[in-house]
Amino acid sequence: MNILALVCTIELLAAALLWYMDTFILWVFGYIGFMALLPVTVAAWIGHFYNKSRMAQGKPKGNVLVIFAICSGICFVACFIFSMLYFNTEKPTDKFKYAFISDFFLSPILFLEFIGTLIAAIMKNKDRKQQNNAPYGAYANPVNAQYNNMYQGYPGGAYPNYQSYPYQNGNYQNYPNYQNYPNGYDPNFPNNNYRNNNFGNFGGR
Repeated sequence: MNILALVCTIELLAAALLWYMDTFILWVFGYIGFMALLPVTVAAWIGHFYNKSRMAQGKPKGNVLVIFAICSGICFVACFIFSMLYFNTEKPTDKFKYAFISDFFLSPILFLEFIGTLIAAIMKNKDRKQQNNAPYGAYANPVNAQYNNMYQGYPGGAYPNYQSYPYQNGNYQNYPNYQNYPNGYDPNFPNNNYRNNNFGNFGGR
């Protein structure tokens, strides 16, 4: 955006130089070029600082085409009003030549700029809404595939998979092993008898 703003600024200054030339044809092209580039240059600089402030806040870039549409729309309305006020063939004033060029040449150019940037801004905003409303699976599947690949190095394949862990998927045949207690009893357990307390099946026994 800053490159576009710099290029438009250079072209705007070049058009201003032609505008002040004594040759009539250069004056015409300079005036039309300056007024046509003015909204684009202003919008480019505003969009540059707007995106810069959003990025400083950690936000994504905004739809700067809206700024272009607003600037070109304001210039079009101002140009059209000016041409209507001073385009008087019966009593031409010193501004008649400006009004004539503004009415028949400059106003159509500014109108096309306004319509073009407005349509582009609407289409871009529509695309962003469609992307934000996309199904969750469009984002979840690649993420899931990525995380599944991360666990391929775990025992037994993809994580979680406890097939290679001790005791085979929660089959606690060897844990805890009460065979080492006298008569299968645990002296710290109430009644000293797991089997009498219906814990005989604990651990696969």
